[in-house]
Amino acid sequence: MLEFLLRGYLVYLSFVQPVVYGAQLCHSPDPDVRQVTNVTLTLIFAWLLEVADVLFLSSFIAMRWLYLCARITLALYFSHHRFLGAVQVYERLFSSLVDIYLPVIDSVVVHHVQIICNSGLTQYGTQMCIGLLRGIAAAAGIAKTLMEVSATTTARVAPLPRRMSQERGGGEVEDARISPPPRPPPATRAARLEPPSLFYDDSDEG
Repeated sequence: MLEFLLRGYLVYLSFVQPVVYGAQLCHSPDPDVRQVTNVTLTLIFAWLLEVADVLFLSSFIAMRWLYLCARITLALYFSHHRFLGAVQVYERLFSSLVDIYLPVIDSVVVHHVQIICNSGLTQYGTQMCIGLLRGIAAAAGIAKTLMEVSATTTARVAPLPRRMSQERGGGEVEDARISPPPRPPPATRAARLEPPSLFYDDSDEG
């Protein structure tokens, strides 16, 4: 129940209140530009957080109520008309990136708008769908080729010493090490023959 109430309050702060305040600014005779920008950025950040929540945040965070409280605090900071939290976060984190990539984004948007004006929205949508299907087919073909190559390729194992278990007839298991054959023992020298003694006679043994 608590989580449901926190979720409802978060939706109100993230989406309902900025829209209502933005409508009030639009009807005012002299709206503040920074206030309008803050409302727009608040809605954008709220939408991005919702997407991140659906994709991976909800599965990683166990204490859901604490996460909702943190998002409520962040939404209050974003939508506050004095703090202008959304504008502050944008200027500190994202303004430099937008300045770098804004010309590229503008050129891409202008190019697509010109295509729509020349060919029409229906033909443009058809071309985009065809291009998307071709890209999916190409990616599927590459994945299939990689799977076939990995299935037909056999890995060659180097003949390294290894240990394996051999089961005896009685059920006991002994470890045998596969290793190179042992070297032959060094050749033994012949026994040295002693010269016959002058003071020893074989006939004395009898």
